[in-house]
Amino acid sequence: MTGWVTIALFSVCLLASVYQHDRADFVALSRTGCYGACPAFEVTIYSTGKVIFRGDRYVAIIGRREYRVNVDSAKSLFSLARQIGFFSMPRGFFGEPDIRQLPNGSAETTHTQVSDHAGRLITVCLHDTTKTVQDDWGVSLGIAELERAIHRVARTTRLINKE
Repeated sequence: MTGWVTIALFSVCLLASVYQHDRADFVALSRTGCYGACPAFEVTIYSTGKVIFRGDRYVAIIGRREYRVNVDSAKSLFSLARQIGFFSMPRGFFGEPDIRQLPNGSAETTHTQVSDHAGRLITVCLHDTTKTVQDDWGVSLGIAELERAIHRVARTTRLINKE
């Protein structure tokens, strides 16, 4: 009888851990390719410390790699996302910014659309809220800061840079 209880408890714990993993919050960075040799990859960091890297083109590691990082470091990405107002940002910042001064003293910003530019998308899933922001040109300083933090926490340099 004790054996069956042990197996039942183990099964419940196993199912609970699988369920919790499926519901884990995450931050993901996707870099799309361009017409040249732009690195194309995706890295997803879960609140549990699990990291999944998928290299597509022009990266040191092609294919899927799974590894772990410090849980507190992973969770710091969610704090940063809140700090920069990620969930209040527009869905995207498109094109190269062109800021010009108007005769009345105010500034006007327009964006130049270019088709041969690598895309940068960051997705944050936190407590059943998921949002993706695209910033191909690095217009948003907050998005740039979050991208640097993602690279630092996930230690992507060794996976991306071909040496």
